[in-house]
Amino acid sequence: MKESKRATQLIFLACGIALSSWAPMIPLAKDRLSLIDSELGLLMLFLGFGAIVAMPITDWFIQKFGCRTAISAASVLISLSLPFLMIIKNWTSMSICLFLFGSGIGMIDVAMNAHGALIEKKLKKPIMSALHGLYSIGGLLGPILFGFIMKINIPTIYSAVIISIIILLIVFSQYKTLLSKSEEKNIQKSEQEFTESRLKKKGGWLNPVLLIVGMMCFIGFSSEGALLDWGALLLRDTKGINEKFAGIGFACFSIAMAAMRLIGDKILSKFDQGSVVFYGSIIVFIGYLMAILSPSIPLSLLGFVLIGIGGANIVPVFFSVAASIKNVNISTAISVVTTLGYTGMLVGPALLGIVSQHYSTSVALFIAGLLLLVVGIAFKFSNLSSFLKEKK
Repeated sequence: MKESKRATQLIFLACGIALSSWAPMIPLAKDRLSLIDSELGLLMLFLGFGAIVAMPITDWFIQKFGCRTAISAASVLISLSLPFLMIIKNWTSMSICLFLFGSGIGMIDVAMNAHGALIEKKLKKPIMSALHGLYSIGGLLGPILFGFIMKINIPTIYSAVIISIIILLIVFSQYKTLLSKSEEKNIQKSEQEFTESRLKKKGGWLNPVLLIVGMMCFIGFSSEGALLDWGALLLRDTKGINEKFAGIGFACFSIAMAAMRLIGDKILSKFDQGSVVFYGSIIVFIGYLMAILSPSIPLSLLGFVLIGIGGANIVPVFFSVAASIKNVNISTAISVVTTLGYTGMLVGPALLGIVSQHYSTSVALFIAGLLLLVVGIAFKFSNLSSFLKEKK
């Protein structure tokens, strides 16, 4: 089982590399297609749409073929579409390719989280935070790797090809180590509360507890998306940071989150999930207040660090909780929370943009922090534990 855990860690790392490799391609795509900002913004939505469409379908795919087959199929789709993002020269073809790339990302996201949840059940100890930490590290490595390859003066298309090959090598080298479909079924059957008849009775996707956890994920991802989309504007427009360095806030957030997630499982082994989410949300809210209100740039950046530290283990806890809900298949649970989470990452910042237009960026980010604090309080003092499977 330790080998399967290690394989899952590498899949999370590969997914982070794959998704973040698109970031340095964006300016190249904008120039190649001669896009204005609004056209580019609309184009980038297709990645999210592809992920959201693929996630519910992945639930069915996993139940029929297993997680490792879904991970493999998704990696092939990602690796085939990634190089085309470097060469396509018209908007329509690019939107289709981004939709396919996003579908692959959405599929592997559900499958690797479902696989991680199964490993967590088998090991009977938390591992989800560390897995998400490796995803965050992959997110930092992707642009660095892409930039390094471009620096050695080879055609840019080969940068994407090399990254695609790396992703395929990682995934297929771990294929036999990942759980087989029969092993997945055995882990599910070991959960005594789970039965097919009761699952149908509860409705799977319509399970109210699962939907509540999913909406908490919606807000959690919205908060992260808000910082990605609006954090740089806050630093540029209200703190006076040069636009070339305005991305430093999100970089501070990302590094702090990655580091904290790597030790998150140790924290969760000492403290209950409710406390981790509750106190984490308080730290996030304090971080938002510092980032927004502090007249000092270093203190504002410290606010971004606190948001990363406090928020690091909130979403991984929600994934673990979703996978533990009675009478719900693990792949269904993960599919629901990832679908709602990605929807939050897309819709949340857009809604906050409306607030920003009518009030200010500071008010919009304050609301993002406040909503996460409300989620932390609700999670801490709710009675969700009575709806979860008992740990054996």
